[in-house]
Amino acid sequence: MKYLSALKKEKEETWQEYCFRLRYSVLRRIHPEYREQYRLEKLVGPSNSWEELLQYQFNLLTGVGIKPEHSLLDIGCGALTTGLKLIPYLNRGCYVGVDLRPQPLIEAYRLIAKHSLVDKNPTLVKSANFGQEEIGPRQFDFIWMSQLSYHLDDGLMSKLFEQAQMRLHPKGRLLFDIMDPERKLAPDIKWSGFTFHVRPLNYYAAVGRRFGFSMQSRGQIVNFGYPKRIDLHTNLLLDFRKDPESN
Repeated sequence: MKYLSALKKEKEETWQEYCFRLRYSVLRRIHPEYREQYRLEKLVGPSNSWEELLQYQFNLLTGVGIKPEHSLLDIGCGALTTGLKLIPYLNRGCYVGVDLRPQPLIEAYRLIAKHSLVDKNPTLVKSANFGQEEIGPRQFDFIWMSQLSYHLDDGLMSKLFEQAQMRLHPKGRLLFDIMDPERKLAPDIKWSGFTFHVRPLNYYAAVGRRFGFSMQSRGQIVNFGYPKRIDLHTNLLLDFRKDPESN
């Protein structure tokens, strides 16, 4: 088969990783479940990692303290890379997902029906401003944003913290990952039309302080189960909490 002969072993890739990728390349062409997985991955990011990324986000959020009774605002929810495992875990009505793009949300609605999650009453909204107008005055225990912060320009980053300031309960937390500040990217690189911004840690700490947040870096996301074979595994997880001294 031509596509198999074209699937070369990548530099620094182990034979186990290559064989895993080769197997997936075959399955996504002949097996309905894997065809769906491939389609979803094309919408949200790295290929050949759907189940791992679902588990990674679940592990991360439960690891930092989210409980079934907590409410979660998932910014950039996409096709439910977070939601498929968090919606069943959280109490009814505790999950709200926001995304800018309509196609991932169409897939998200389909997946909610497919996995019998309608009774959990999740909310999904299309929004260009983090749900500012669409979800009313509701507040949350956690706001989570995965692999999106480095696509936000300075104006949108400020808007994110402005919304977090309004939407988080007093003891709520804003969590997101950032590109490794030591990472070097080509200036014209894009993903799905979005540009990249690689910023130092003190940039995020300063923006957080402007809106009354203190920041803690929790290390690389690989420590929470993000697949090491994906080059984004060195991204850093940042944890923001409202600073009582700022009130």
